[in-house]
Amino acid sequence: MEHSSSTLRPSTESHATTRPPSSTQKDETYQYKAVTVIPSPLMTASLNSRHSATSVQESTYLSQARWLRRSRLALTVLIIGTGVAAVACSGHIQHSYNSTHLGPEYHLTLWPINIDLRPNLVILNSAAIVIASSIGYLVFSLLPSPHSRNVLYNIFFAASSLVGLVLGIFALAFNLSLTNPSAKHQRDSLQSWTCKFADGAQKFDADASQLKIPVYLNDGMTIPAGFKRLCDESVVSVGLVVALLVLEVMGCAVAGVGILLERRMAEKRRNRYYGDEKN
Repeated sequence: MEHSSSTLRPSTESHATTRPPSSTQKDETYQYKAVTVIPSPLMTASLNSRHSATSVQESTYLSQARWLRRSRLALTVLIIGTGVAAVACSGHIQHSYNSTHLGPEYHLTLWPINIDLRPNLVILNSAAIVIASSIGYLVFSLLPSPHSRNVLYNIFFAASSLVGLVLGIFALAFNLSLTNPSAKHQRDSLQSWTCKFADGAQKFDADASQLKIPVYLNDGMTIPAGFKRLCDESVVSVGLVVALLVLEVMGCAVAGVGILLERRMAEKRRNRYYGDEKN
């Protein structure tokens, strides 16, 4: 019996040594491996850059970039709305002229033969181009993307604002220089021709009423059909171009602030990266 017990003891010991590890040993191994995992690099607000600033600087940058994006969207919507109104006014004037214009074979026409259409057309075409560029930026800014595109947003918006600014200055200067007849330019425009009848009739009625001159017309001096509205629309279209010009100036200012913010943030990230390398 002693011999059998002595022979069985090694097998028992060997069985004890091959016993699977306990749950405590597994937890210790897992904790050790979890601690020794290499942490991932810091996330940056710009996924195109491998550098990052401090957490406070990145958070401030994100809030400022969000505010600038909302400002750009608001200005874009206002520019599109103002441009659509300008196109509607000048387009209706052009449509009315095309509908009532008669050829040179008629002796009594509503419009002068040599009337200048360029002041109205320059507003129509310039506003249409501004609308197209603004819609392009709006579509681009609303497209989803997994990457940060703040730099592209600023560049695209700055280009759109510069195009609108140049077109607004050109349209306003061209319109004001050719609207009224002068010694160098003796042709009437759509605005000067329609307003000549509308303002002249109103002035005649006012003068006749002030001087107590009897006018045997129930509604006063007759104005050609639609000329009063066309005169008002031509004046409003010029005012809308001025509004577009102001909005484009604001857009250029917002784009400049956005570009300056990106440059400062890139410098902060670069300085921190080089500072960490020196340390």
